[in-house]
Amino acid sequence: MQPFSQFDARGGLQHLITLDGLDGDLLRELLERAQHYVGRPGEPRIHGKELQGFTVANLFAEPSTRTRSSFELAAVRLGADVVNLDVMLSSRVKGESMLDTIYTLQAMQVDMFVIRDAQAGVTQYVAEHVAGHVSVVSAGEAHLTHPTQGLLDALTIRLYKGGFRDLVIAIVGGLFLLWMGYQMVRTAPRQELNLAGEPPHHNPGSAQADPPDPPMERSYRQRLMGAMSGTDTVATSKPLPMLILFSTA
Repeated sequence: MQPFSQFDARGGLQHLITLDGLDGDLLRELLERAQHYVGRPGEPRIHGKELQGFTVANLFAEPSTRTRSSFELAAVRLGADVVNLDVMLSSRVKGESMLDTIYTLQAMQVDMFVIRDAQAGVTQYVAEHVAGHVSVVSAGEAHLTHPTQGLLDALTIRLYKGGFRDLVIAIVGGLFLLWMGYQMVRTAPRQELNLAGEPPHHNPGSAQADPPDPPMERSYRQRLMGAMSGTDTVATSKPLPMLILFSTA
């Protein structure tokens, strides 16, 4: 059995499961094409025909608002027919496997599957078993990869900074969101990576934070501010226990 590839026989990008293996030229091309569709708030949305005649199925096995809505709106604005399937309300609850669901929808002439699943390896597994004309896009896989989020973060920096050269970017968020920083650095060469660590009162296994220790809080704050000195861009997630600082050239 040949190793899995995201590219088709002609060298075109057929699936998007991970940013690993995508060279700089391809990543820049993706960002340039995405930038064409960016509009200001209040402006009429661009409606194209790039996906006219194609059907996109969004299969989400865990809750999502921003990612699912973004994929649905993007597909509609590009002219596609869209099917939204809440996997937890589908026949999988009755014992149907993921591939059973995929093959059923594929028989209904679905051309692209956008999949979000908490189980690692699901998106690649599906991509390995779909028909040759079908594409699979990862909308987030467990805590490991989120390629479209990484591209979106990179596009935002590109829009506001004009590029990545000589930038120092700080990513602040929970350790369980380490993939966010990993996915972003895949879009540009990385020179250094420094980890400031978690605040001393953060308890990842608890919904509530432990009571803060003032001396440790001050120490962490000092390390955090020192690491952010000279930063050009800061990306934050909702939790605030981690800092990744890296520079790109």
